[in-house]
Amino acid sequence: MKAFPALSIAIRQALLTAAVVIAATSGFAALMLVVVDRAGRAELLHTIDTDIAGLVDVWAAGDAQQLAQRIGDRTAFVTSPASYYLLTDATGHRLAGNLAPMRLPNAQTSASVEIVAGGQPVLLRATVLRGGTVLAVGRSLTGVEAFNADLRRILLVCEATIAAASLLIGLLLARRLTVRIERINRAFADFSAGDTAARVGAMPGRDEIATLAHHADHHLARVVSLIAAQREISDNIAHELRTPLGHLDTHLRRAQAANHDPAVEPLLQAARSEIDAVVSLFDALLDIALAESHDARTGVARFDVSELAAGVVELYQASAEEAGMHLTARIAPHVAMRGEPMQVSRIIANLLDNALRHLPEGSQIRLAVSPGPVLVVEDDGPGIPEADREAVFQRFRRSGGAGTGHGLGLALVHSLATRNGLTARIEDANPGARFIIAAKGTA
Repeated sequence: MKAFPALSIAIRQALLTAAVVIAATSGFAALMLVVVDRAGRAELLHTIDTDIAGLVDVWAAGDAQQLAQRIGDRTAFVTSPASYYLLTDATGHRLAGNLAPMRLPNAQTSASVEIVAGGQPVLLRATVLRGGTVLAVGRSLTGVEAFNADLRRILLVCEATIAAASLLIGLLLARRLTVRIERINRAFADFSAGDTAARVGAMPGRDEIATLAHHADHHLARVVSLIAAQREISDNIAHELRTPLGHLDTHLRRAQAANHDPAVEPLLQAARSEIDAVVSLFDALLDIALAESHDARTGVARFDVSELAAGVVELYQASAEEAGMHLTARIAPHVAMRGEPMQVSRIIANLLDNALRHLPEGSQIRLAVSPGPVLVVEDDGPGIPEADREAVFQRFRRSGGAGTGHGLGLALVHSLATRNGLTARIEDANPGARFIIAAKGTA
């Protein structure tokens, strides 16, 4: 059986139901034992009263000697339950019976009392006859107590069986409920991880869980449509404004060529730099849009990741040296995967660009490639706070909101990784940050 999550509502409800059933059956069993015990004692007391009535009739028709003889006849027979008798005169001297003389303070009221005789419990009733003579008649309680003990064992077995059955049924129902809830949670988790096609799907029945699943799918689809609309707007803006910005840069370049005033030259160059930055931002947006497009995978093939990564590192060695940083690589040979080589190359390049842009001079940058494939780019810089590690893969987000750039480089890394069946995550390198791009299911 699948393990239940900690503090599961379903498992708590199953345990609570089992506890209620156990409490109810325990209460019922205790009440039954009390009722049966009282009924057994009442039946025994009725037998005693009948016996006393017969002996009193003998006493009324004769004398003490005849009553003693009748008691002697009765004690001579072995009965079940065992019978006990005592007949004493007014001074307490025993006249007949198989009980030792004893003080019976309840004789005046003919109340019943429990005593121990012959090593077993006895229910006894005494009454005072004419002339102060006392007659006591008793029956052994051993049979009643044995029956109660047997009944107690039977009820205990029944209670344990009912408790086990209720717990088992409760756990089965809890598992069914947990599986249905887990489907909803898994859909949201997959959606949060970037699988926008994740849905709960139709659930059997017309209960609250099925309704919740329906609403969850409806809202996930609504979120996808809103995200698509937002991205379409931003992509259209990027596409439509890129051309006029290119024309504006052309006009500025002509103005720069025709300019002879040294004071105007820096202004024209600054304007062109600003246009280049905006165009670069639009290019990044269009790259992300292409990566997320269903038609983007046009060059899928099986290729050597090791060879590709080595080529990118070679290109960035000089840039790292110029920035005063040290770039090293540890690349396992012949690591292959199926995907788009240009997009994977862009992933590695963007990660190295990100490191060169944000790390201080003297930093160490390490790239590693291992089977899986698993691509790792780590550094010994200030690192990325844990709270920002997921946010930096979103558009226009930077760690702590600081730094340079437009915040789209890592968003493109995430999109390209997803497009090629890879995952992107960040870990603490102690010190520094470790970016891991790995095949799904690879640690």
